[in-house]
Amino acid sequence: MALRIAYFGSSEFSASVMEALAHDSRFEIVIVVTQPDSIQGRKRELSAPPVKKAAINLGLPVWQPKSLKGPKATEKFLRFNLDFGVVVAYGKIIPEVFLNHPQKGFLNGHASDLPRFRGAAPIHRAILHQDQNTAMTIMKMTPRLDDGDVFLREVIEIGPDDGFISVESRLMKSCSSLLPQALVSYDTTKPVPQNHSLACYADKISISDAYIDLSEDVLTAYAKIRAFECLYGGILIKDKKRVAIFKARVEKTSHTQPPGSVVMLTRKSFGIALTGGILFPLELQMEGRKCMQVSQFLAGNQLLETDRFTGINS
Repeated sequence: MALRIAYFGSSEFSASVMEALAHDSRFEIVIVVTQPDSIQGRKRELSAPPVKKAAINLGLPVWQPKSLKGPKATEKFLRFNLDFGVVVAYGKIIPEVFLNHPQKGFLNGHASDLPRFRGAAPIHRAILHQDQNTAMTIMKMTPRLDDGDVFLREVIEIGPDDGFISVESRLMKSCSSLLPQALVSYDTTKPVPQNHSLACYADKISISDAYIDLSEDVLTAYAKIRAFECLYGGILIKDKKRVAIFKARVEKTSHTQPPGSVVMLTRKSFGIALTGGILFPLELQMEGRKCMQVSQFLAGNQLLETDRFTGINS
């Protein structure tokens, strides 16, 4: 008999994992719980979460409560006959009364090597801290944030040039494999408690995290660009306007140029001198303009080797 599951999620990552479970005959997704539709984009149009779109395509029932707190939400959830609750990037705290309802409990797919980077933005934070590895972790949920015992984990390498997209893709593939394993082997697997003394937290990302500080070295700036390639890029200032760099390459080398100086300028490329090396933008966006390749940027913006970009503290 298929295991009956309530699936909680919202993101593209979560939608992909849900699809893997939905296509596995060992599981029956009884209800998909996701965030309400929200206003998105420049046109300010109402948009459904990726999980809702995927669930509708799969013919799965969807529930979008504004809040899980309160008697109405609780009463509705307790009507479902469930073996498991599953949470992957849902974005809200699950009340304890929900956690206690499924016969076997709740499992959470968390994209970090717990107890490192509990919380909202583990992939971004791992890249920002220039970690060489992260992990996909399947844990038992508790009322406390990401502190449950671990059933399965798979270490995922973060290469020196990996950005958010490539790291997330590998973690998503890992979660789609590990989560079904954890559900099926739940009764025979002895979970491993986390070492809570080593816990650290991945706070939510804001645009202030993306500003490049010229007192930092070139690899720190490059890490910001890699971490925020789908959000803000790494931000510098030129002529009092923000310049967001979404893709770049670096050369570690010694030089005598002040940080932020334009160097090695040609018709198709340029470098920005930083401590310990040169940052070469490949895709960038001047405030108020579209994102473009560096050659297009140079064709539309006069840049001189005497110019200098400034940073958050410049």
